[in-house]
Amino acid sequence: MNIGKFLTEYLLGNFGDNSWLLWEGIKNKYGLYSNQDLGLYGYTNNSLITEPFTYYPFLFLSYFVNSIFLWNLFVILFISLSFYFTYILFKKNNSRFDSFLFSAVWISNAYFSFHSREHLSLLAGFLFPIYLLIEEGNNKNKLLFKFFFLIFSLGISNYIGVFLVFINFIYSLYKFFSEKNKSNKINLFLSAALCILLSISLKIYFSDIQRNIDNFTIFSFKPWHLLIQPDRALFKIYNFDEIFINKNNILFTYFEVEHSASFFGILVFILLGFSLWKNKNINKKFLILLITTLVITLPPTLTLKGVTIFTPSYLFFLLFDQFRVTARFNIFSFLLILLMISPLFKSLKDTLKNNLLKILLCLLIFIEIFVPFKVTPISTNQEIYKYIRENTKKESLIIIYPYDSTNIVFKDMIFIQRQIVNPYGYEIKEKDFSSKIFTRNLSCREINEQSIKTNDLYLVEFQNSEGLKFQNSEIEKLFEEDKVKIYKVNCNE
Repeated sequence: MNIGKFLTEYLLGNFGDNSWLLWEGIKNKYGLYSNQDLGLYGYTNNSLITEPFTYYPFLFLSYFVNSIFLWNLFVILFISLSFYFTYILFKKNNSRFDSFLFSAVWISNAYFSFHSREHLSLLAGFLFPIYLLIEEGNNKNKLLFKFFFLIFSLGISNYIGVFLVFINFIYSLYKFFSEKNKSNKINLFLSAALCILLSISLKIYFSDIQRNIDNFTIFSFKPWHLLIQPDRALFKIYNFDEIFINKNNILFTYFEVEHSASFFGILVFILLGFSLWKNKNINKKFLILLITTLVITLPPTLTLKGVTIFTPSYLFFLLFDQFRVTARFNIFSFLLILLMISPLFKSLKDTLKNNLLKILLCLLIFIEIFVPFKVTPISTNQEIYKYIRENTKKESLIIIYPYDSTNIVFKDMIFIQRQIVNPYGYEIKEKDFSSKIFTRNLSCREINEQSIKTNDLYLVEFQNSEGLKFQNSEIEKLFEEDKVKIYKVNCNE
């Protein structure tokens, strides 16, 4: 199959939280709306983009490349960068062969396959190994570079950046008390200042999305998540779901997309045990960071016999209550565990037998933890779209019917290339316009009340519906394919 055609006609992921980005990109490429105008009256998207270093490059490039293709390239790029920087991190103390294996294992965690589906900024996992690469050293230049990186990471991924700022503060505390010197004092001061200033800024600018403590409890990590293999794993081996999942108890509520990042596989813990047993010189940095990450991803409070116990993660909740899904951060825990296992591989002599053993072990880990990446075909109703492009003017308006079908515009705008009157979920309160109500009451009366020009107005009906309230003289069927019909609409007051 032609790779370019595949990346254009299939989406690496599905349509969800990424719809806004794909929509904006398609608008840019095909010039369907002036500026940020969307829908009937024009809607300006004034939402603040808080991850500019991820999304502004995407939106700029979308003027030249269609956003479906671009999304796929960004997914591949971000995962490749995660592999590359993890490889660089491991290669500091391991062979190229071992580094390649560990990097491949890390990106096989379900975190990457699930978040590649609709969360581009969360795919910036490469920020974790970069932080570990630059954290060492407390001279002036290295400190400035580290804090520049932490601030920059916030503009790539809010979630990952906030976590790194917080984990850096905790680790700075450890370094200050374990080795008191002037550099560590400065490091702690800057770490605490950045953490507090970030917390205050978020509370001021995003006060409307602050989460309550139950949200944190639901989306936090619990130790039994280490045993729950995702249902969508490539090979379902373990089934502890009935024991540890209970939708009626917030502690035992399980969301596969988020909590599956904490499933590292049983073999990983066996290898970790062997590595800790054989390796007398444990890397304290990795151990402290691992313990800290696991602790701050736990629920912020626990209630035992009516007594509320506050855990260390309560501090994270107080500072950053906008970021409820702390279970995500265990992708960092997984990286740290692999780093602690790496000395075990290093201790094995470089022989064909040992290399085959290493490959086998990593393959078994992969079999345990890997969740296949989702691929969504988008090339549908090609003849209908071809007809619209070839037989209507570029400034034509298209009404989609019924309402449940209006969501298709997110993926099919690339083929329609015409302005849509009633995108899914589109509302203008000051003009009393609701896409949902408009579509369900669709008729000439509704169209005239909304002052829609009918000179170049077309209706695309995606299934046989009895709800259309048009007279025969008001619509003219132009084309039909697989129960999809195109009408010319003629509504004159």
